[in-house]
Amino acid sequence: MNACATTEMWQSALNLLSSMSDNRLERTIISFSSAIAACEGSNWERAVRLLELSSKDRLRHNIIIYNSTMNACASATRWKVALCLLESCQRAELSPTVVSCGSAISACEKGGEWQLASFVFHSSREVAVFPNTITYDAYISSGEKAGQWQLGIHLLHSMCRDKVERIDVSFNAAISACEKAGRWHFAVQTLGCMSCAVVAPDFITFDSSISACEKGEQWGTAIQLLKGMVNAKVERIVISFNSAISACEKGGQWLRALNVLRCGLPFAFLRPSVISFNSAISACEVCGCWQAALKLLDVMPRAKLTPTAVTCSSAISACDKGERWNWALSFLDRWLTSLPTLPKANEVTCRAAINACIKGGLLVHALSILHQAKFAILRRLPEGQI
Repeated sequence: MNACATTEMWQSALNLLSSMSDNRLERTIISFSSAIAACEGSNWERAVRLLELSSKDRLRHNIIIYNSTMNACASATRWKVALCLLESCQRAELSPTVVSCGSAISACEKGGEWQLASFVFHSSREVAVFPNTITYDAYISSGEKAGQWQLGIHLLHSMCRDKVERIDVSFNAAISACEKAGRWHFAVQTLGCMSCAVVAPDFITFDSSISACEKGEQWGTAIQLLKGMVNAKVERIVISFNSAISACEKGGQWLRALNVLRCGLPFAFLRPSVISFNSAISACEVCGCWQAALKLLDVMPRAKLTPTAVTCSSAISACDKGERWNWALSFLDRWLTSLPTLPKANEVTCRAAINACIKGGLLVHALSILHQAKFAILRRLPEGQI
């Protein structure tokens, strides 16, 4: 039965439990607890029924069987049932353990109920149950999902004060909360605190921190974190590099964006994605560097990447800002003739090309684009642009 519990073979566990009854073997509270433990996940209802069935066998419940049932409910995001079971423990005069409270908090975290997680967390101290790393991590994660970035920072300090071990998961949840709230400074600061806690950052830590810098348009810090990621020899992912390129784009640093694309990714033995090129081309567009934008566009097929409408729109817009309207028209002409490596033009790309024509005084070409495109969406263009 215990082997079934550790491998989540719930059907085998239930069959063994049933065969014990058929063979007139005594079923103990341990037997039921093991069967319930095997029901974690989508079989939480069976776990609850087994708890009820154990009562019919006139077995005295202990905290272990309640913990197993709450774990099953937590893994299935059944926070209401988990909280009811926690309350049942107290009515049965059973003292909740750190596992009991941790399961209830985890269920609330997965269900997006951070305030209830907070209530359980603080109430546990009243019954002399002090949180451990798992409990803290579940509470921090609940705050992260609710955008409570201050809570994550506060709880990290509380863990230090209570001498509770902080692990990478603890820091990652707090940094992710800061990233989602656009608090890049606190994200980077929390990353710096990991060395003091003797906790090594992983790729999730760096990715969240770099993404926070991207949102805060802090391209310099994003580049430094990217270098730190490489130096730390942690697992590297393309998303982190894409965020750094995007940060450069937002900061108008098109040369640095190209450097990350051309040098950073190959150095890390990573292949750039379409998003990598889109961000770099967009950086060129912001600065009107049309030559670099078109060159990147030509490189994509050789890298076995298919440009998207976003890619091509940015390239046309770069030609527009660089006052190279003929180049924009030439490129669009290739596009509209269904070049195999290019996607179909859409409203955004046609708008960009028409704007280029108008600025260059090429009104006839603008009308020609409208005629060639033959897209229904063009009928929704504002009158002032045609």
